Amino acid sequence: MIDTNYLHTIAWSRALADLGEWAPMNAIHRLVGMGGDQLVPELLGHDVEGRAMHGGPATTRSVARPGRSRVPTISSRACTTWE
Repeated sequence: MIDTNYLHTIAWSRALADLGEWAPMNAIHRLVGMGGDQLVPELLGHDVEGRAMHGGPATTRSVARPGRSRVPTISSRACTTWE
């Protein structure tokens, strides 16, 4: 299992930056798991509906957490797992 909350936090931060918005990473991280329709107004205090956002790969690597020696490598093409 991979903890993707950090990657989601980065993705939200980049998406907001693309729209000219900013929010602290710790505030974004706290709200990861909410739907975008709830997260954005809660985070920014206003909605960004109707403003264009574009997708793309968030990252090409995973982040190792302390105490975990084997973290799979994530890329846009594959995910390596261990048995």
